[in-house]
Amino acid sequence: MYITMYTGNPTAGATDGTPVSSMGSLTSPIGAMVEAGQKVVVPCAVRCVAGYIGYVTLSTATREGSSYVSGSDWIELSEDGENWGSSVQLMDVTDTNKLFYVRIAGGETGGADDTGAIRCYAEVEEDA
Repeated sequence: MYITMYTGNPTAGATDGTPVSSMGSLTSPIGAMVEAGQKVVVPCAVRCVAGYIGYVTLSTATREGSSYVSGSDWIELSEDGENWGSSVQLMDVTDTNKLFYVRIAGGETGGADDTGAIRCYAEVEEDA
């Protein structure tokens, strides 16, 4: 894997953070305690392995059975923490943290929900 997502309050330009679980393993998911009707912003980051540069598109998804469909009713993404949508493009991803933000909305009744996901599409090339 050339691209890894991180959570745990990563620092822009650093190499800190906790790697996020992938492929639905839920070993280290992006998550937050959210009250019904509220929203919480979670800072996250992506990094590329050293010597490579990545162009990354992240998009929200919802798990339905064993597959995922585009979009989510309770997850939004942002590159700057101000402009929100269902996808974000991150250019020039290197071996240091490139921040993005995940806004998680609580449902009307609250409770745990692990059906949301973030898909990562990346083009990676050797850094010249």
